[in-house]
Amino acid sequence: MVRRVGSSGQDVLRGSLLDDIILGLSNDDILFGLAGNDRLFGGDGTDRMFGADGNDLFRGGAGNDVAVGGAGNDRIFGDDGNDTLRGGDGNDVVRGGVGDDRIFGDAGDDNLAGGTGDDFIRGGEGNDRLLGQAGADRLIGDAGDDTLLGGSGADRLEGGTGSDRLLGGTDNDTLFGGDDNDTLSGQSGDDTLSGGAGIDSAQFSGPIADYDIVQVGPDLQVTHARGTMLDGTDLVLADVERLVFQDVTLDLTSNSPPTAADDTATTDEDTGLVVATSVLDNDFDLEASVNLQTLVVSEVNGNPADVGNQITLTSGALLTVNADGTYEYDPNGVFDFLPAGSSDTDTFVYTVSDGSGGTSTATVTVTVTGVNDGPAVANATINAPGTENGPVAAVDLLQDVTDAEGDALAVDALAQTAGRTGVHSLVGNTIVVDTSAFDDLALGQTETLTFTYNVIDGNGGILARTLNLEITGTNDAPLAGAVINAAASEDGPATAFDLLTGATDVDLPADTLTATNLQPVSGPALAVPASIVANQLVIDMTQSTFQGLAAGETVDLAFTFDVSDGLLTDGSAIIVTVTGTNDAPTVNAALADTTATEDAPFVFTVDPSTFDDVDGDALTLTAQLSGGGALPAWLTFDAVNGVFSGTPANGDVGTLSIDVTASDGTASVTDTFDVVISGVNDAPVADLDAATVAQDAALVLNVLANDSDEEDTGGVLGMTGTVTTFTIGASTANAGDTITLANGAVVSIEANGDVTLTQNDAFDGLDDGDSETIAFAYTVSDTGGLTATSAGAITVTGTNDGPVVTTPELVSGAEDTVLSGLIDASDVDGDTLTYVLGGTAATNGTAVVNADGTYTYTPNADFNGSDTFTVDVSDGLVTETVTVNVTVNAVNDAPVAVDDTAAVSEGDAVFSGSVATNDSDIETAAANLIYALVAAAPAGLTFNADGTFAFAPADAAYDGLAVGETLDVVAAYTVTDDDATTPLSA
Repeated sequence: MVRRVGSSGQDVLRGSLLDDIILGLSNDDILFGLAGNDRLFGGDGTDRMFGADGNDLFRGGAGNDVAVGGAGNDRIFGDDGNDTLRGGDGNDVVRGGVGDDRIFGDAGDDNLAGGTGDDFIRGGEGNDRLLGQAGADRLIGDAGDDTLLGGSGADRLEGGTGSDRLLGGTDNDTLFGGDDNDTLSGQSGDDTLSGGAGIDSAQFSGPIADYDIVQVGPDLQVTHARGTMLDGTDLVLADVERLVFQDVTLDLTSNSPPTAADDTATTDEDTGLVVATSVLDNDFDLEASVNLQTLVVSEVNGNPADVGNQITLTSGALLTVNADGTYEYDPNGVFDFLPAGSSDTDTFVYTVSDGSGGTSTATVTVTVTGVNDGPAVANATINAPGTENGPVAAVDLLQDVTDAEGDALAVDALAQTAGRTGVHSLVGNTIVVDTSAFDDLALGQTETLTFTYNVIDGNGGILARTLNLEITGTNDAPLAGAVINAAASEDGPATAFDLLTGATDVDLPADTLTATNLQPVSGPALAVPASIVANQLVIDMTQSTFQGLAAGETVDLAFTFDVSDGLLTDGSAIIVTVTGTNDAPTVNAALADTTATEDAPFVFTVDPSTFDDVDGDALTLTAQLSGGGALPAWLTFDAVNGVFSGTPANGDVGTLSIDVTASDGTASVTDTFDVVISGVNDAPVADLDAATVAQDAALVLNVLANDSDEEDTGGVLGMTGTVTTFTIGASTANAGDTITLANGAVVSIEANGDVTLTQNDAFDGLDDGDSETIAFAYTVSDTGGLTATSAGAITVTGTNDGPVVTTPELVSGAEDTVLSGLIDASDVDGDTLTYVLGGTAATNGTAVVNADGTYTYTPNADFNGSDTFTVDVSDGLVTETVTVNVTVNAVNDAPVAVDDTAAVSEGDAVFSGSVATNDSDIETAAANLIYALVAAAPAGLTFNADGTFAFAPADAAYDGLAVGETLDVVAAYTVTDDDATTPLSA
């Protein structure tokens, strides 16, 4: 055996024609085995190994290696890395190891395993075995009858050509059978199985009962729902022809016909069957057992149309068989002939169909057991008639009842449930009712007696029945009551007496009784209008027939009448005793109205025929004002003779209503008449008038307000009289015109008495407390033309007039000068006026007011502009305030220059400053002032126009000063403002 060992570099090692061992070691090597049974080890690195002839062994080692077996039965191991391994010819064993490997079996019956990682394995020619192991692998069998095992991971298995066996392993795998007849088993996980060409089988580990199979479109979903070896939920595509279970194989290419099994049922002759369990429950169909088909009943007794419809069997029983196999069977009474305990059978045939052409037929046998048949009748209720006081009502209670077995029948448990009791008896099986007990029924009225009872056959059969016996009433005559005695009073209310008092009718309350045929018997009753209203005798007690009855006197009224029930009658009578009462007097002829005249005698007599009394009683007269109250003092009434008399005065004019009452001692009547009293005209009375009005105030005066006119109404003159003329001094004017007084005032009196005084400032000269009187006279006339004259006086009282300022106060002058003026005021009353400074003082100066009205205003220094102050002018009672407006005109002010001083020592540094610091100008800004020396500048001094300066103490001019000696250096300067005003300073 030849041994070849590579270096640490990239080696190319070739074997001999003998059996070689070739070691690539590290790095990427290329190894060739050549002839012989070689052993090639790639070591580390990405190696490429080729076996050639012989049964070679390859170990890729680490790295992504390529190994090709060549001829012979080789064993190839990829080890770590993503390797590509090819078995070549021969029956090879190839293992991928760790990593995502690509494995090819090539020719021969190979054994290929992917190992760990997502591997691609392809069997090639021959009957290969492919194992995916760990990872999501793809396995392709290619040619030959291959076995593919997915292992763990979601694998994809493809059988290729040949009859392959595909097992998915764990996880959710996809299996494709390819060509030929393949077997596919998804094993655990939810797998997808596709058979491809050929007759393919999907294989499951458990019995068919452990699985739920559901059609999903053209495919089947098979779920391992029960058992211990759960295969998951697999989707079996339509190209799979068989489902192979542990206990049965389901051929999906052909239909298995169903097998129907016979059924039995039991009932009695009177009881129908409603069978909720299906006749299909004990039938079998392979496809239906896994829900691939549904069994239905397709025919009943060979007829498809009878499914779901009720049919009548040959026996006469009724049958309905539904498509789901449930059915209803009704004996329909055809077995009622069976004695209790005996039985008979009935049958029907049904056909079951699986929907795919498979059918089977079975027979259902129903055993019917006989029971006792009780009595029977077409109508359980008997309706029978009867008549009041007619023949005895007898009813056979067994009428129309039959019994299928011919048993002897009897009546049992008779009970009355409606109608009057105690009027019937049971004679054998016949009920008898006494109709004379129904006299109270009116004609045509009915009463129904209702009875319930059982008909029994002695063998437990019972028939419940009802009897309604209707009794119809006939008419019975009424009975009127005894003679009615009643009482009434003259002039009492309309009286009604019940004519049915004591009347009876055995048919009550069905019958309605009425009183009819009222007839007066004799005497007064013949003259009395009487009638029957609502079964009552009605008499008007106020009619004249009874008016002649004295109080307590009586009269009897007798009447006969009938009581009727509408068919028959009975007669009776009534006697009404009427008692007289007192009748009040009445007005026979109404009193007529009359008239009287003011100041003339009046007499009025009441005619004796005015009042009447039907009872002939003596009447007594009285009189009063209508509505109550005594007669006025001027009028008297003689009650014995019925005479009114008297003389009305002026104040009595108007209409007087008088009540005259006639009394019979118990009752009375009153009549009323009017006395219209006419007046005569009286002259008016005018009284003196006086009024006081203040100066410049409005006068309020009406001269008619206190005048009067005693006319018919006694009203004041202001209502009926008017002013015609008035006079002041020698002047007279008509009402509504004016009189002008000497002082210019104007007076007017209107017809209605209103006095107007227009003062026209005529009284302004009246001082406070003074007065002036205006005397006047006027004439008033009433509506009758009579007149009266009176006088009046108007007193005008003076009031104070305040002072008056005639012109506005204006004063002006130059700045820094005293201004003066005079308040121009007057007083119409001639009062002495006083002048004082008012409440508003001057703002920019000082004001002084003198007693004679003159004043002065001193402006503040340098002030110019406007100012005001007030002056109060008073007459002692009224004060007027005057505002004085001041205008101060501006003038220019010179600048103010202030001397400046400083102390320095000889030889000091230059001293500088500004003389403008303490200078000022009230009107000119400091920057606008101009400075200049009056004379030449002293030695060492420099002086500028803005006032700044510089002084040099070290100037040679001062060297002659001894120690301690001083020298005042003085320089006078001027400062000039905008108006060239120049003060002097130093």
